[in-house]
Amino acid sequence: MKLLRQLLQLEKKSLISLTLLHILLGATMVVQAYFTVSVIYQVFLQQAPFEAIVPDFLYLLLAITVRSLSLYVSGRIGIRISTKAKKSVRHRLLNHYMKQPFIQSNSEQTGKKLAVYMDVVDRLDPYFVQYIPKLIQLITVPLVILAVVFTQSIYSGLILLITAPFIPFFMAIIGMKTKEQSEKQLNELEKFSGQFVESLQGLTDLKLLGKSNLEEDKIATHSNRFRDATMRVLAVAFTSAFMMEFISMLGMGLIALELSLRLIIFGDVSFMTAFFVLLLAPEFYVSLKEFSSAFHSGRESITGAKRLEHELQNDQKQIEWGTKPIENKPLQIKTENLSFHYEDERFQLNNLNMEVKAREHITIVGASGSGKTTLLHLLSGMISPTSGKVLINNIQLNDYKASEWFSNISYISQQAYIFTGTIKENISFDQAHSISETKLQDSIDQAGLKDFIESLPEGLNTVIGDGGRGISGGEKQRILIARAIFKQAKLIFFDEPTEGLDVKTEKTIQTSLKHFQANATIISVAHRRQTILEADRIIMLKEGKIVANGKHDSLLNASQEYKALFDQNEAGDQS
Repeated sequence: MKLLRQLLQLEKKSLISLTLLHILLGATMVVQAYFTVSVIYQVFLQQAPFEAIVPDFLYLLLAITVRSLSLYVSGRIGIRISTKAKKSVRHRLLNHYMKQPFIQSNSEQTGKKLAVYMDVVDRLDPYFVQYIPKLIQLITVPLVILAVVFTQSIYSGLILLITAPFIPFFMAIIGMKTKEQSEKQLNELEKFSGQFVESLQGLTDLKLLGKSNLEEDKIATHSNRFRDATMRVLAVAFTSAFMMEFISMLGMGLIALELSLRLIIFGDVSFMTAFFVLLLAPEFYVSLKEFSSAFHSGRESITGAKRLEHELQNDQKQIEWGTKPIENKPLQIKTENLSFHYEDERFQLNNLNMEVKAREHITIVGASGSGKTTLLHLLSGMISPTSGKVLINNIQLNDYKASEWFSNISYISQQAYIFTGTIKENISFDQAHSISETKLQDSIDQAGLKDFIESLPEGLNTVIGDGGRGISGGEKQRILIARAIFKQAKLIFFDEPTEGLDVKTEKTIQTSLKHFQANATIISVAHRRQTILEADRIIMLKEGKIVANGKHDSLLNASQEYKALFDQNEAGDQS
């Protein structure tokens, strides 16, 4: 509810407008009922000529028109509030996901995030479009009608006053059940979305493993659970509608009985008064019933809002960035007692002290699980250290402005993403329509992409990514390198840049690395022989600690651990 209150506080003017509109709506209901009674009384009981009822008939049409316009404007205001609220929440979610620590971001299912961003946010719609307008209508319209009825018939007013509380009483009971079922439905939706997206992403592997049918059964199971949860929500809704109809019919029946006895037997009420009250009574109960329906939808929205609040609060420690700009000069890196450990303490980096000079090419080596990629994540600002510092040009990394920092670095790994779009767009991104063609061509040449692009019928305009032309691992790496060259980053991070590539592609990428080094500092993680030999200096990690640091030749003589690792990697390359 905290999220919904925050969103409503931004719409005070709209809420005031809704209140005034519904007061007007209540007044037009009264006027409409009065002139309906007047026209019928004059035509059927007084046998008045048509000319005599024209004024009343025109007033009736005016009341109906104003009433319709009030409902229309009220609906438009609700839609506008909802649109702004959903836009605001999605903006907050997007910022939240962007600021999430790398570990947390990778640990959650894409399908679940998508379900929250799209489906759960859409659940806020009924709250602003239906619940809030109907709540204001509940507060204003019945009070206007009740006040008018009391002036006409005290007994009818008392019946309305006594029967009205039964509707919110039943709403409260049913609302608790609705909340419970809505939470179950929402959980099933997230599970279904997560399973479905994961199955789509791994569809090729599932077919190759012959497990498509097994995954299909899992999707069917989650789908059936979501269906059953939805049907339980609908069952509660139907029960709610039945109870509201029953109470309304009972109340109107009592009023009709009371008025008929007073009109026929006691004769202490006029026909116009009785008819007028009878027309207002259904309007009174309709307002309550409409809120009942909106209340049910509102409970689902509240469930969704709680899920969104949980999502927005579901944070691990975030990196707090500063406001300093990056100076226009080469970047050097230094760490002071840099340490990091995961929450489950399965691995730790301990008190790392290292320095990377400007335009130096450093290669980090070590056995699997020694902490190479984790160190790269720390140096690139993707995760925050548990203790210690990362200094860039002698200024702590998180003192810089985040946008400044990430605009000056590039991170290339085997898991880097190729977006759906043309090759040109994947290299230059949103600059695709206003870029330097010379700069783009230089990036392509330096990344060794020229022959590949020229072999394509559509060249740079060839669509790749999901639904586009398939590309090999080497082609993907070269596109990523072209992207980094085009960006003209001052600091380049490579995570296994030549892993799994053929010798020819590896040589092309090694040539690209040399182009980088003329203008940028390079830190790479590698185990292949050629990549290691190309480095200016090598840092070896073992169980989260630096055990060797120096040039290749000197380390071969000075460190048995490095020599053993290098020999092992060289044997692996040859095999």
